[in-house]
Amino acid sequence: MALVVTPGLIVLVIVMAGVGGYWIYYNYTNDQYEWKRVENGRDDLISDSSVVSPAMLAWYRLAMALWMITLLTWDCLHDYFRGRDVPHKFKFFTYWNYITLGTYFTLSAIYSLSLVYGSSTQDDWPTWRRAIWITYDIELINVLIVDIVLWSVLYPAAPPEKKRSLTAVTSIHMHLLNFFQLGGDFFMNRIPIVWSHGIFWYTFASVYMTFQWIQHAYGGKWEYFFLATAKPTATAWYTGLMIFFFGVWFGVTHATSYKNKWLSGDDGIRDSVDLQGAYQTFKGEDESSIQVYPSNP
Repeated sequence: MALVVTPGLIVLVIVMAGVGGYWIYYNYTNDQYEWKRVENGRDDLISDSSVVSPAMLAWYRLAMALWMITLLTWDCLHDYFRGRDVPHKFKFFTYWNYITLGTYFTLSAIYSLSLVYGSSTQDDWPTWRRAIWITYDIELINVLIVDIVLWSVLYPAAPPEKKRSLTAVTSIHMHLLNFFQLGGDFFMNRIPIVWSHGIFWYTFASVYMTFQWIQHAYGGKWEYFFLATAKPTATAWYTGLMIFFFGVWFGVTHATSYKNKWLSGDDGIRDSVDLQGAYQTFKGEDESSIQVYPSNP
């Protein structure tokens, strides 16, 4: 089956690719990723919490990781022994999201537990901390988009038999409880949000879109009707999804800023003042030595 794409969508995809490419270039050449925020401070914003102890946050993350690994394993084995097509599950964005969410909780749980109960320090985990930050940024958007799109677009348009499957236990975990699972971590952690990190989700979604186009070109079906490229409404759907993404990311960055200030007082302001104009990071042995970095323009 050949892939048919409307002319308007072709133009939109070229524009989207250009935006993504420039975003990556700008972030890299202007040091907009701001890795120093989780690498050069006395405070470990990845494992620390303004609400609970670091140990409690670590155990929460471990519990969520085990919960998600168990659910994914059970779901795949359940369908396998019932003769269903297990690999087909991994064509859904929902599964991509849930696996990435489980990856975040697994990475952050190992890191947090190692710092709380082990002899390592945050300086021993530079790449690991970046991976945690990236997956967290992706999931803050993923979880909201998956849940909102499912209940506001897909569920109302689904036939009765499909609605029953969407309200099954596994689906509820992946389309509703995931919000509360990540929300608990969001409430407890001190991970900062940087506007430029939206490119990570942008890339994640672009990879999934490319995967969907390729699998359809080789005879697969569209798993989501609004991704169909030959429909006259294709350009409108893709445009709407991108506007939706930027709206969600804008809301998430500001919600994080307000949350940190509300829960942490001065610390919260320090954690999230990238939205206010500058941020500060402690360096060296002397707590009074502060280096100030400019925020995103």
